[in-house]
Amino acid sequence: SVSLSIQLQGRVNYLVVNNFIVISDALALYKYNGSSVAKLTIDTPPEPIAKITDGALLDGLYTVAIAWSKQGRESGLSTSLSLNVVGGIELILPYNYSNDADQVVIYMTERNGSELLKVGTADINSMTFIIGHDQDLTRSAQFQHLSPMRPGQFLKLWRGRLVTAQRNMLYVSQALNFHLCDERYDYVALPQKITFVEPVESGIWVGQANSVIFLNGADVKELSVVQTGAKAPIPGTAMRVNSDLLGEMAAGLDAVLWLAENGYC
Repeated sequence: SVSLSIQLQGRVNYLVVNNFIVISDALALYKYNGSSVAKLTIDTPPEPIAKITDGALLDGLYTVAIAWSKQGRESGLSTSLSLNVVGGIELILPYNYSNDADQVVIYMTERNGSELLKVGTADINSMTFIIGHDQDLTRSAQFQHLSPMRPGQFLKLWRGRLVTAQRNMLYVSQALNFHLCDERYDYVALPQKITFVEPVESGIWVGQANSVIFLNGADVKELSVVQTGAKAPIPGTAMRVNSDLLGEMAAGLDAVLWLAENGYC
């Protein structure tokens, strides 16, 4: 038997994804690989402190920002900071209180530029990072405006994205970046408390207090609400059924089955 090194809080949901298990409780999302468990999400770092130091950067305006990373997963980007530089830049790096990262990734624009590009990495326990001369800037910052994915009930996978529910809110992660979501767009606000969530290829079936709705679409920004007129479902009774079990009735597509006041639907 394997002992988990965390204490889970409240209702626990889990989901098998490829070769690991995602776990959601009341507080966070976790990743379990069969031998160890760790937080799936990484907190977004606060803005670093920057000051002018000795160096050979070309005089001009530079913008800097940082992210935290762990085992190749990178957090959302911090707030950026711009400063007029004569010499070099010394960054005072924030402390990672949540202990959920092993590296700091530093981004900077070119002189008088606007695109944040990777300038280097530092150990998570580093207190400072100095940019003293023109350095090779590599890839663009990927995760501006993104936040840690929210935990919740009815943990599901839909089109390469995690889906969770909190009260009447449905949250969706970034595609193939399960630990991140865009809080500006990656959610659907529904009129009633969510009682089940079952995704299919063409959308997401969602139980409500007095009916069932279908969120039709292939992307979270395109989802439209379809009222089904179904009777009130019994919370938590929905399940996805393989089309092979339903014959011609399923038309070759997976279906969703739930229990309601008028029987199975």
